[in-house]
Amino acid sequence: MRGDTSWSAALLGGRSRLGGNGLLPSYRASDSGLLPGLYEQDRRAAYTFPDTTRNALVQFTFNVTRQFGARTALSATAYLRHSRRDTVTGDLSGDYIDYVADCVACTAQAAPPAGSLNTSSTGQRSHGASANLAMRRGRQHIDAGFSADASNVDFAQFEQDAFFTGAREARPDSGAPRRPGSAVTGSARDFGVYAADTWSVGASTHITASARWNYAAVANTLNTPAGAQAPERFVYRRLNPALALVRELGAGVSLSASAAQGNRVPTVIELGCADPDQPCRLPAGLQSDPYLRQVRSTTMELGARWRGASLALFRTVNRDDILFLAAGATHQGYFANFPRTRHQGAEASVRRQFGRLGINLAYHYLRAVYDADGQLFTSVRTLAIARGTSMAGLPRHTVKLGLTWQQSPALRLGLDAQAQSSLVVQGNEDGASDWRVGGHATVNARLSWQAAPGWEWSANVGNLFDRRYESYGALALDMFPNGRLVAPGQQTAKAALARFVAPGAGRSVSLALRYHF
Repeated sequence: MRGDTSWSAALLGGRSRLGGNGLLPSYRASDSGLLPGLYEQDRRAAYTFPDTTRNALVQFTFNVTRQFGARTALSATAYLRHSRRDTVTGDLSGDYIDYVADCVACTAQAAPPAGSLNTSSTGQRSHGASANLAMRRGRQHIDAGFSADASNVDFAQFEQDAFFTGAREARPDSGAPRRPGSAVTGSARDFGVYAADTWSVGASTHITASARWNYAAVANTLNTPAGAQAPERFVYRRLNPALALVRELGAGVSLSASAAQGNRVPTVIELGCADPDQPCRLPAGLQSDPYLRQVRSTTMELGARWRGASLALFRTVNRDDILFLAAGATHQGYFANFPRTRHQGAEASVRRQFGRLGINLAYHYLRAVYDADGQLFTSVRTLAIARGTSMAGLPRHTVKLGLTWQQSPALRLGLDAQAQSSLVVQGNEDGASDWRVGGHATVNARLSWQAAPGWEWSANVGNLFDRRYESYGALALDMFPNGRLVAPGQQTAKAALARFVAPGAGRSVSLALRYHF
């Protein structure tokens, strides 16, 4: 900081390697009832492998703020970001699954390859800048500014026929060629300008009116196995207004109400995977793409605050929400608009300090539903969705409790507990079966110690008691019942409908050293 100008710079770099990040088959259906699956036998296993994702990221951010007197400030931020993701996955072949499902008296010798070894590489380069001017004029507080972002994406994928070993490892067929899949060079350009005015009506009433205009251009140049395609470019524009009111009643009590509109444009990946006749493989298999409409949101909220306690009621309606729909019994699918979804609920929190002990308690209730009739295409079922059907993967009840003990000015200890209710399984949104992902509770521990002025050590232990839980679930066909691949014409071990789950993270430990200057 120098005079009325302050600045900061941050450099972030990271690399990660994630193995076995797919879902595992849990209980499956049989003539004798539900039978335990691979997850119950070994939650560390991988359904099929290799299944590896490598990520690398470098980001630089620069911030500067300039004060012009006591009532005006100008701040600006600029950033550069470069990321890369490489994946290697061994998957079941969609042709093999269809062949097994249709054949009766066929043999394994006539079957197509059971596996597919898939590799992909995605590189993204982004940069942008934003600025905000804040001014106080009498009873008014005015904010105005802009943001501009640009990103370029390069993607390529390859596949090769493979066979599965007894351990479910996909090994490439040495005589099969490594075939290029889809490749794309995409770009996104976003620009927004906004203004907000908070006007104090007397000493206890404050009204805020704001608006933001967004412009986005998303372009793709695709190259598929059938040949290069013509470049595509889609442009989106939207003006989003908002209005908020705060009324202070005295004795620390205040009431608030707000209404706001927002929008989200499709990403390069979503636009590059929007054709049901040419499905893609997530996370970034791209094909020729029809137009996707931007998501338009309307949010209304009512709130109250009183001396460290707060309560809020909210309702958000998304029009033309973007969903990923399955295409056949494989990992492939496509993005499509759904007419309307709705998220509504309540949030309550209390914060209290008793000497050295600080307590934070929060409760979140969420009712997320499809707000229109329609169809969902999953890997095993086509669901007729009625208005009011619950969305998968979102808990209805979440409770958080945080305890912080200030042992001394330099030493602080804490425990954080979180509990959530059960989840609807993807593919079972209509409640045709009793399969759900059960609720769970976890506890995290944290410690911070200021060893010397400016120096701070911290330690965190996630899932302190190593609680076993599942974080997501989906219905799919288990092609490896009892650990063996279902063969064509095999009647003794048919592919069974199973609940696949994502194992929750186990105990983790992290250490950090920070220096503040």
